[in-house]
Amino acid sequence: MSRATWVNAKYESMDHGLSDLQRHYLLQELRINHSRPTNLLRSIAKARAFKQRVLWIFQEMMVVVGLFMSILFVAVLLIIWQM
Repeated sequence: MSRATWVNAKYESMDHGLSDLQRHYLLQELRINHSRPTNLLRSIAKARAFKQRVLWIFQEMMVVVGLFMSILFVAVLLIIWQM
């Protein structure tokens, strides 16, 4: 990474302690505007990664709800057909 910080006389890169998804968003933010402070870039990357994870969770939930509704529809059709 192009920027780094010194913590207790030890060199740490800008993406130290970030997950892969957070690193991905950090690189995107660096490409957009690299002159912003490191703390701001890291917080933006963390927020975007959190939003993406929430979106993925809701997408997974919608798949499960869709499957449940399909099974329920078939069950109701079978019950009606037997009457």
